[in-house]
Amino acid sequence: MNIRIFLITVFILNLLQGIFTPIIDDEAYYWLWSTKLDFGYFDHPPMIALWIYLSDLIFDAEIGARFVTILFNTITAFLFWKILEPKSKKEITLFSITYFSLIFVQIFSFISTPDAPLLFFTVAYLYVLKNYIKNQSVVWTTFLGICFAGLMYSKYHGILVLLFTLVPILNFVIKKPTFYAAVVLSLILYSPHFYWLYQNNFPPISYHFVDRSAEQVFSITQPLVYILTAILGAAGLLFFYIGSALRNANKSDLFQKSVFWLVLGPFLFFLISTIKDTTQAQWLLISYIGIGILLFGYIRNQKNTKLFEILGGVTIGLMLVGRIVITIPHVSPFYETKTFGELSGELSHTEIVAFEKYQEASIFQFYNQDRQGVVYRTLGNRNSQFSLWDTESLLNQPFTYITPWMESGLAFEGLKKKDYFINPIDNYTPIHHTEAIFLDIETNEVELHRNTPKSFKIQLNDIDISLLKENKVKLSLFITKDQQYNIVDEIHIPMDKMVNPYEIKNGFRFDFDYSTNLEFGNYSAYIGLSPNGLIAKYQSKPLKIIVTE
Repeated sequence: MNIRIFLITVFILNLLQGIFTPIIDDEAYYWLWSTKLDFGYFDHPPMIALWIYLSDLIFDAEIGARFVTILFNTITAFLFWKILEPKSKKEITLFSITYFSLIFVQIFSFISTPDAPLLFFTVAYLYVLKNYIKNQSVVWTTFLGICFAGLMYSKYHGILVLLFTLVPILNFVIKKPTFYAAVVLSLILYSPHFYWLYQNNFPPISYHFVDRSAEQVFSITQPLVYILTAILGAAGLLFFYIGSALRNANKSDLFQKSVFWLVLGPFLFFLISTIKDTTQAQWLLISYIGIGILLFGYIRNQKNTKLFEILGGVTIGLMLVGRIVITIPHVSPFYETKTFGELSGELSHTEIVAFEKYQEASIFQFYNQDRQGVVYRTLGNRNSQFSLWDTESLLNQPFTYITPWMESGLAFEGLKKKDYFINPIDNYTPIHHTEAIFLDIETNEVELHRNTPKSFKIQLNDIDISLLKENKVKLSLFITKDQQYNIVDEIHIPMDKMVNPYEIKNGFRFDFDYSTNLEFGNYSAYIGLSPNGLIAKYQSKPLKIIVTE
């Protein structure tokens, strides 16, 4: 196999996969981004939206969200070859085994999520860095600056790539004036995204560092599952060789030193993060790229590679089976997503259809592009790009609400084998802009003694108070345990608890007492609104509740 055959194999394999594999929920979400191009989005930077937009100009359906991803992945494979430069027939065989055994590299070779451009720009950056270390010319300096920006436009994890590859060789790069030129170029290229963050009050930072771990409770299983996933997810059965590859990395070589820390640094970073948050297997994609480089660097110098070839062959064989399985109707879990999108369109008859989760609304709109999916966010469902687009404001007109939690006479089997019910809704007034605030609490933490009343003061901002007066909406205090949707107590806050008259900048204050006999421990409190005919919505940030004797 030469490089041409290798690249043709990569391209055709992923093209077929991209055509015959149904869209996944996150891809549908990012496809929706591509219909409204911007310099940033709620969850991630905009690179994946641009890729999907370009794909959609060429093709429709699933491949219309994936074609550019597949093209760039073919370039990724080419650059991976150029970094490692296999020469003999045996080396090319070992290289191919290494490349096709990198599980998450294969997954994001056709799946269009932010990890796909991150994969491309990480490999492109490593290729450029290897050449920049040898030659700090204008060309390599320019490419270095572009790669800096490309990494950060792909996913915020790009900062870890830069941190763990540059800090180990800092003594080298800080002496090079061209390095500073590359940094300046990258900042200029990245400035539109900085401005977007400022304009939108930094939503990704608030989400990734505050909201997503607000109620996470540490469990020893989190780091254990993380470690096991990291080992097996790197290169399948070739994980036996990872230790040897790390030990034999040439730390005196600047490039290999950077790659070594690209493997180890993110692994340790995310291991520490399991203390307060769950991790996702693909977060270590950047490390898996480094593992591939070090694995091949190690195995190419070994005389006996038979076991490596067998284990790699088994890994590749299993992944090929997996690739085939996810394209088979009634077998592939991805077909459940497609069926959900199609059935939710067939059984609803309004232009606007609302769902609780952003994934559900995205799937619906991908398969029903002449209509609009909207998120009616409830309970434990997080904010998303739909919040920035303010699509919930559209629910001031008749719409269909599809949910597993409100039974009706019409239903279908949807995601995760749940029954989803079709609910026509009229005369709803959107309340998602209403903000509830706990007053006179300095530390965002309250201690409650069992069976002893505690006074609370809350303020509601931006609400039509007539909705409460006419009983169209119910105001409540919700107490949850561990997760937002695990409600263990709820009390109604009636209108006679409103301090009258007490109006503050379109706000209204309520004073009420709460007593509990819950078990000792930590809980969270939310102020929520429950519209007639719909599920409750939390309107406040969580307040930590500690129940004691």
